[in-house]
Amino acid sequence: MSQSAKIKPESEVNAYLFYSNRLLNLVSSTILIEQHVDKMALTAAVCLSLKQAWMSWLKELSGYVGSEIPDYASLLSAEHSSHPEVQCLLDVSKQKNNWLSLMMSYFELRLNTPSIMNGLDDDKEQLTDKISLSRIDALQIDTEMKNSEEVQLSTVITEFKLYVNAVRSRQAEW
Repeated sequence: MSQSAKIKPESEVNAYLFYSNRLLNLVSSTILIEQHVDKMALTAAVCLSLKQAWMSWLKELSGYVGSEIPDYASLLSAEHSSHPEVQCLLDVSKQKNNWLSLMMSYFELRLNTPSIMNGLDDDKEQLTDKISLSRIDALQIDTEMKNSEEVQLSTVITEFKLYVNAVRSRQAEW
């Protein structure tokens, strides 16, 4: 049996963003969704697909930075935070109502997967720092946003695509 060729991270990111967008279109389609539970399931699927796109993006970004970035909290390490592409991403996270913080809040709220807990030692200070990072992201989001969940997710997908394409353009110039 032959092994399939290794999939490039950028192909993974593109595929998951495509799936997210297609699933979101299904959520918005009132013809297909008759029950609230179906809509909730599709919305959760959009969030899962976005999370996979984000994880694939971290793999791709790791290639640009030259070292592994396994999660969002790793972006803040001294090793990574000095890289221009990571600084650009961190600048996005500081803006009010930004797509990155909104996306992270969907991961935490929808999927209830505290990925920041994975792989931590028993160091309570480190644990507290990482927990507070995810809470800061969630707190940066204006809770009185008037957009529907579908509009918010659409904005996240669109802005995420724009950001990814901008990074790829800059890297192509190098």
